[in-house]
Amino acid sequence: MATLLLICIYIAFIGLGIPDSLFGPAWPAMHLDLGVSISIGSILTTFITFGTMLSSYFSTRVINKFGTRNVIVVSTILTVIGLLGYSLSGNIILIFISSIPLGLGAGAIDSGLNNYVAIHYKTMHMNFLHCFYGIGVSLSPYIMAFALADNENWRKGYFIAFIVQLVIAIVMLLSIPLWNKNKKTNEVEEEKPVTLGFMQMVKTPYILVVSLVFLFYCVVEVGFGQWSASFMVGSRGFSTETAAKLAGLFYVGLAVGRFIAGLISNFVSKTKMIFFGEILTIVALLVVIFPISNLVIFGIASFLIGFGCGPIYPNLTAMTPEHYGKEYSQSIMGIEITFSYIGLFTLTPLIGVIGDFFGFEFFPYYLLIMAIITIALTLYIYFKRNSKKPVFNTSKKENNI
Repeated sequence: MATLLLICIYIAFIGLGIPDSLFGPAWPAMHLDLGVSISIGSILTTFITFGTMLSSYFSTRVINKFGTRNVIVVSTILTVIGLLGYSLSGNIILIFISSIPLGLGAGAIDSGLNNYVAIHYKTMHMNFLHCFYGIGVSLSPYIMAFALADNENWRKGYFIAFIVQLVIAIVMLLSIPLWNKNKKTNEVEEEKPVTLGFMQMVKTPYILVVSLVFLFYCVVEVGFGQWSASFMVGSRGFSTETAAKLAGLFYVGLAVGRFIAGLISNFVSKTKMIFFGEILTIVALLVVIFPISNLVIFGIASFLIGFGCGPIYPNLTAMTPEHYGKEYSQSIMGIEITFSYIGLFTLTPLIGVIGDFFGFEFFPYYLLIMAIITIALTLYIYFKRNSKKPVFNTSKKENNI
């Protein structure tokens, strides 16, 4: 039953990824059709991110009350409603209204399933979990490219994504009995995590710094995913359809990177995979900086940025129960993911605002700075933490970040 439930969780993470990568390829056509400035995209993504940030932060309390299973099912249904709303929207106000369920649903899925898998399954499974997220975000740009080929019909792209997400929601509803059976055979009472206060977590050694790693890393991953298509159209002269396909290579690289990380997780430490990913991402961003418009070179660079990003997030999340104990991990996972969305709420929208006023030439430089800060913070933790015991209990841990 545990394996069958894990498959359903993987499918849910495909659903988490689908909405995330629709907006970037769609926005160059959306803002023209809706008659709004391209910088409105920054406000819109900030609005979505705020809802996601709220649901991530309060996820521990909600999961304590209703259980992971129920929260995930309801959250998936919320994303279905949001995608349907986008596909039917005729103006920017309806887009903003539809963004509310999208944001709230995503945060609870992200925090709840990351912690559940970190506690109940192996590091390999965590990497595979995020590989399936990569599958979801890889599909969406090609769905949108297919739709844009039909007279820039971005609503068609969102409607196709709605159908896919609806099927995933049905799968999650059918999986409800599996959660009950898995709970009976598992020693971990994941339904009753300890709730920690914000200040208590921030004052705990390394939680703040690790959370900042999440923050700056996610600006790189999501920033490239959301705005690379606009960069390719505005700065490199590609068509919207071509830009959507090239942006899709980033998500393919993300999925492949996480799949390979899962395969080698029994032989390579989490720390090494994280450092490898951070270094490769920086190198690939340096390639993007060069003023090239060659499809092949840009496609390879996009893939490598995704491949480099691949192992970073899942291995960071997998370390949380090891460092802080399983009963506290949901609270800490919630604050780590909340910081991820704080970065997306503050630093990512600046890309669209600056691009609207000054053009998108600055785009790869901006992400390069974020990537350098990420690896600097990771190195700081690596050399400062040493091999100390977990902060809250004495459960076994690796000598990692």
